[in-house]
Amino acid sequence: MGADGPMSGLQVQLPAALQHYELRSPQDAESLVHAVRASLRVLSVAPDQITLPLLAAVYRAALGKVNFSV
Repeated sequence: MGADGPMSGLQVQLPAALQHYELRSPQDAESLVHAVRASLRVLSVAPDQITLPLLAAVYRAALGKVNFSV
């Protein structure tokens, strides 16, 4: 993933425990909307003071290193 969307020609070497994981791009806009809505549904399983920081931490992880933890 790049700033302008998916990038091609990249290779990574994962540890053995993660070799079967794959990050797939949504095939169309409808799939993307469905994925985002599914992600946001996690907010309905507990009070906001619990779910908002947890969901934000998931999305924050893609932005790089931080000096704090959840």
